[in-house]
Amino acid sequence: VMALRKAQFKKPLLVWRSVLAGLALVENDNAQIPCSVGIISHSNNGFDLQTIALKSHNHQDRRILVPERKQMGVSCEHAAGYDSLFNIAIEQLDAINSDRFLDVKQSKNIATLGLGRNAKSELLRSRNGLWKELTPPLNFEIPELEFSDEHRELLIQLNACDFLVFETFTEGRLRSRLHASIEHVLGRDVELLSDDAIAKAALFAADRYAKDIPIYFDYLPQISTIVQTGLEPTNFDLIDQSETLRAGTVYRSKKPAILGTQAGQKEIEIYIKKEGDLQPRQAIIQLPVAAKSTHSVSVYVEQTPAQGKAAIQINAVE
Repeated sequence: VMALRKAQFKKPLLVWRSVLAGLALVENDNAQIPCSVGIISHSNNGFDLQTIALKSHNHQDRRILVPERKQMGVSCEHAAGYDSLFNIAIEQLDAINSDRFLDVKQSKNIATLGLGRNAKSELLRSRNGLWKELTPPLNFEIPELEFSDEHRELLIQLNACDFLVFETFTEGRLRSRLHASIEHVLGRDVELLSDDAIAKAALFAADRYAKDIPIYFDYLPQISTIVQTGLEPTNFDLIDQSETLRAGTVYRSKKPAILGTQAGQKEIEIYIKKEGDLQPRQAIIQLPVAAKSTHSVSVYVEQTPAQGKAAIQINAVE
């Protein structure tokens, strides 16, 4: 989101990788009717798990499938994450390096080996200025791809989905081992997306965006404040989570929180808590002049799915 803002895109739209995986099924005609999809994305620290629904949407009198995200994904830490694979590659290159002045971290073969590709010998320059040929190991040794009970439970939760897909940058034997291990844990077939499926889905999404066709629907994390009902303070939810929004559209609270100000009050103090945050945040709004009598103010929230910060609006109630 910050990169999009810094690049000064007029209408930036962030599309989740899991959404692109769902769009890949639509583009390839693997999914032709509304269904649920469980997506396993290979990540730096392991695997990211996400469920989405492909819902039927009427666009210009034509039914199309649009991914809908209804909840946050889950990160599953695992020793097979990209970071761990690259560290293993460094260790194996270090093991065959006999030159104490040579730093193997400059090797291009770290990424090549870590992604399961065929690596070739390369010339590296050591700290003493000499060049040395480093020949990578023929076989990239990786640990057994075991999943803990907690990881298995997370994966099995995806089993309720109609489709299961796995996407990874790895290739060859490593890719096959990862895929087979996941299918073994789930006990069913898992669609393995092609190397360029996500990239093609991004082009497919861009084409939809240009033609004003919905790319995906998203939910909003709950934002709450505190109001006083009678003598007791109570939690007040500002977002109706039964709604999902077309990506890029702005949501505004339909039912605001109503707060009161007292005579002589010079500022309005509110507390806002976003879903997932441990503590609420305090906001203080200075009034231009002290209130002369009791007034009511409404608190609205405006937010765009996946676009970052929410805007809180406080208006006087006539």
